[in-house]
Order: sequence, then C-alpha cells, then structure tokens
Amino acid sequence: MFKTGKNHNGYFDADNLLAQVDNTIDIFKEHIHGFATALFLFDNALSHQKHAPNALSACRMPKNPKYGWSHHKDGPHIRATVLPNGNIQEFYFPDDHPQFPSYFKGMEQVIYEWGLWPALGTLLAQCEGLKCEAS
Repeated sequence: MFKTGKNHNGYFDADNLLAQVDNTIDIFKEHIHGFATALFLFDNALSHQKHAPNALSACRMPKNPKYGWSHHKDGPHIRATVLPNGNIQEFYFPDDHPQFPSYFKGMEQVIYEWGLWPALGTLLAQCEGLKCEAS
C-alpha cells in the first residue's frame, strides 16, 4: 500500500512505478505459467522519461567534442551502442586519441558515424520555433 503526499510515503515516482511493474510481472508469471502474454499500458506520465543514467539522450548533448561530458554532473559515461552494420559505437574518443583523448565525441561525430550526416554538411540540432521543413 502506497499513501501519497508529503505527510505519508512521498510521491509516486518512476522508481516506485518500476518496482510496482516488476512486482506485477512476477505475480502475472506466477499465475499464468506461460499460457498468456501481458500488455502493460501507461498514461502519458513523467515516469516515461525515466532512463538509465548512462543511456544516450540528445538532451543537452554538445555539438562538438567536449572533455568530461555526461548527462549529469559527475555522472557515468554514456554506454556504447551498436551501429546498423553491427560495429560497436563508442561515444568517447579513446584515451590515446591524438587530439581529443577521452573526450565525448559530440553530436556531429555521433551522427556522422551513423552515416546520417547530410551531404551539405549542415544539420540543425533544433529547428527554428520547432517547425522543421519536410525533407
């Protein structure tokens, strides 16, 4: 039982939601024994913004290489991912890089490595007034 409010258990946040969903899945599996599939739906709540502290996010990502950058002050480095060709993509230059040792690569380099950098060589991080031209 969770009582919300500052005089009770606080407020229901993403961590509470994850714990409740984990518990619900355990109960579902215990009673269904693999004979059904569950679909969990959630309303448009702030809990949808929850992500691992080392997950990639374009929010506040610098365009160019930057030393020590992570999403959160003193937070972990962004974890590597897999490119469409199967290669691993690191988001930080290696320690022995001649120009940017251990620097975060920056949005421009990340997009270039995905093969998505436009031929004209320019790309807006955000369109003017959030109104982008159709491509």
